[in-house]
Amino acid sequence: MKILYLTHPKEDYLQDNLLCGLRQVLGADLVDYPRKSAVYKDDPRPSSMLYGCGFTAWKVLDEIAVDRDDIDRKVTKKYFDLIVFGSIRRQKPVALEYLKSGRFFLPGNRFAFVDGDDSVRIAWKLLPFGTYFKRERAASLRLFTRRINFAIPASKCRTVPLEKSRLFAKHVQCDEAYKLDYIRENCMKRYAFSDEKEYYDNLASSKYAVTMKKAGWDCMRHYEIAANTAVMAFYNLHEKPKWSAPFGLEDMKNVVAFSSAEELQEKIEWIEKSNLYETLRGNSLQWARDNTCERLAEKFLGNFPASRKARAAAAVSRA
Repeated sequence: MKILYLTHPKEDYLQDNLLCGLRQVLGADLVDYPRKSAVYKDDPRPSSMLYGCGFTAWKVLDEIAVDRDDIDRKVTKKYFDLIVFGSIRRQKPVALEYLKSGRFFLPGNRFAFVDGDDSVRIAWKLLPFGTYFKRERAASLRLFTRRINFAIPASKCRTVPLEKSRLFAKHVQCDEAYKLDYIRENCMKRYAFSDEKEYYDNLASSKYAVTMKKAGWDCMRHYEIAANTAVMAFYNLHEKPKWSAPFGLEDMKNVVAFSSAEELQEKIEWIEKSNLYETLRGNSLQWARDNTCERLAEKFLGNFPASRKARAAAAVSRA
């Protein structure tokens, strides 16, 4: 399957997670255009210049030979099986201009719009022209959009565990959690790390790490915690709409959900008393492995049955 992936230059977790996953699955048949520099290891900017100090999502891909020539001609000739707008809320003016000009929206081309914005609003005018993927969804949107979530590069999933020397990871933004003595005495609200390895090692040496809804329910921190063998202590998880990411989190199976400091304390004490921590930790890590960028790409591609042209090409290849 050949995909034209139209990019926006701003760092965007969902856009860039999906791009990385599709490159792993499709190789050079995934054409990012313009080339999204931030996801490549050879990006010349220091990580500190990228969003979130460049942690986790960026500078992860090796450069390979990708044919980015004659894009307009290839689109006209139906060369691509799918055209993806990777950050549609930022690309909406361009997409609407393409619609008016007929430049890309030609009969026979298939389109996908990826919306990783924290708002539940969508670009309604584009719905008739392709499949719309929305991360933060309201109930009213679930009939018009497909679900999608953040993901983590498989290379960021820890393979060598560290000794658990802390109860909670250092960075905690949740006000309610500061009612616990340990968090009040050992944690901080402001960002505690400027180095990715130090951040990951702090998570890996901690039994639990507090997380919560920020601007949206889905947050890269959820995946970073699980990938580094800690267990999420997720504030007010029960309020998350079931049709919005993150998906697959189950209280006391792979996450500890809490609405009050007292509840969190009681659950942690019960886990220790019942010797359940290792089971929780293992399930948490498996959740991260089930939500790698490659798995995200595979789920995304499952929404697009192979075109007649692609099936014919595959048949020739097998012959």
